[in-house]
Amino acid sequence: MSNKVINTTSVKLGIYETSTDTQLEGMLGDVKEMEDGRKFRLCQNYTSVLVPGKVVQGPALNTYDENIAIGTAAVGDTTLDVTVHASYGATVAANDFKDGWFVVSAGSGELGHGRKIKSNTEAAVGVDTTLTFYDALTDTISASSTGQWIKNQFKNVVIDAGTAAAIGVPVCDVAASTSTVPVFFWAQCSGPCPVVSGGALVAGDNVETTSGTAIASTGATDGDIGLAMQTCTDSGDVCWIKLNIE
Repeated sequence: MSNKVINTTSVKLGIYETSTDTQLEGMLGDVKEMEDGRKFRLCQNYTSVLVPGKVVQGPALNTYDENIAIGTAAVGDTTLDVTVHASYGATVAANDFKDGWFVVSAGSGELGHGRKIKSNTEAAVGVDTTLTFYDALTDTISASSTGQWIKNQFKNVVIDAGTAAAIGVPVCDVAASTSTVPVFFWAQCSGPCPVVSGGALVAGDNVETTSGTAIASTGATDGDIGLAMQTCTDSGDVCWIKLNIE
């Protein structure tokens, strides 16, 4: 068994490399899989430096992403007006939810109709943003319903804080993104991976994450991320974890 990529991918970026090529934004979540069982997802860093071995998550979730007032739409429409919650806390920037997801979560017959978001307009709290979807709606949407949205989990990732699902582990140093220069990298989500420990681990332990480190599972809501492949005595040490995030 060698160190060979076995699936096809359009991203020409090595697993130990980073890139500032803005064209990669359209490929976030792309998969690179190795024949030894390691699997990686293409991510965009946020505004803090990332280091190898620290688990990362997507943008934090909050209650203001739920039960959102929405407008009306007809079958075949690709846009829908959504009201930014009055307590959202900040202006929704243009394309802040690009490549994220929206679903009608409460109401009548259109329940469960979800679409991937192609773009959104800028909007202050309490004001409508217009979501444009990649695919047309197949049911009428009524204003008496409410919806939920979620940002792309692979964009603006941060060190895991338990506020969104863990998505992977960087295997190289990753510079911080800026408002004009995004930084793209691969996060490992399956297979043997070096991870910083947050406490003692014994080979075979189910492992979860806290503050980006691996600890013996306590059944936390963030979920297990893998199995310890070896014993790790001290917090801050790095040991091999067989990741099973996906």
